[in-house]
Amino acid sequence: MRSTSWRSNLLFLSLFTFFILGGLVSATDAAAESNVVDADDSASKPEGLGGTIKHLLKVAIKGADPISFAKRDAEDGIERITDDNYVDLVEHSLGGGLENEVWVVLVHGRLTDPATETIMEYHKNASDLVKQDPESGNYRFARVDYITAWKTCTRWLLMRPPYLVIISESGLKLRFIPIQSLGKEPESLYQVIKGKMYEVVVPWNSRWSPDGDRSYLIEYYITAQDKISQLTNGIPSWVILAVTGVFTQQLMSWLHAPNHAQTQTRFGPSSTSTSGRVVR
Repeated sequence: MRSTSWRSNLLFLSLFTFFILGGLVSATDAAAESNVVDADDSASKPEGLGGTIKHLLKVAIKGADPISFAKRDAEDGIERITDDNYVDLVEHSLGGGLENEVWVVLVHGRLTDPATETIMEYHKNASDLVKQDPESGNYRFARVDYITAWKTCTRWLLMRPPYLVIISESGLKLRFIPIQSLGKEPESLYQVIKGKMYEVVVPWNSRWSPDGDRSYLIEYYITAQDKISQLTNGIPSWVILAVTGVFTQQLMSWLHAPNHAQTQTRFGPSSTSTSGRVVR
């Protein structure tokens, strides 16, 4: 009994520490990401240590503010593809796009990731070179955020960024190219586009692709995940992480608990012989 009580107290202490540290770490990360996006807005910056603490607590309770890439995309001259506008921009272009229009899409991660800044600059410089080429007017550059455009990335079965996706024929042909295979200089990507060397990559064509016979399973998953997100929208992510951690610990403790019957056999009354003498 004492051993169980001691373990329970230790579990409570570890979970309490997890709640506190997890919330602060998550809040710090989200606040840093928010400050990267709104760096020019002095009114949103916390003033002094007290302001920083208030800002962290606000983010921890309410979650991070919605990330807007509009300013960065406008400065770089890159379009933004989201879950809401993908069909209108790519599959059924409402802007009168060209018939041979080809999208060069960068799937990137969070702005707080140092690698994201480098890759976005690489993509932007390559787009500048393409725009200067009059023979490459049918190419459009766009960005997709792996976090916020999760439905699109799920349909593409992308496990992690970064990735370059070449989209042609109104979304019917998707080619996935690892960024690392393109070289370090933007000129490398420009030459790949100018020479249409990306066509050596076979378009995605499997049972899980958008026109495959199993694509409906992905849509079911997206619908279910969307419902769960709506139900948990008001709950900070670190709270959900903590609750799942508690459940996992309790489940593992139950699975690894010693068998009560075996314990009684070893240390119970059966440990004495039939003659009444204690077995030593």
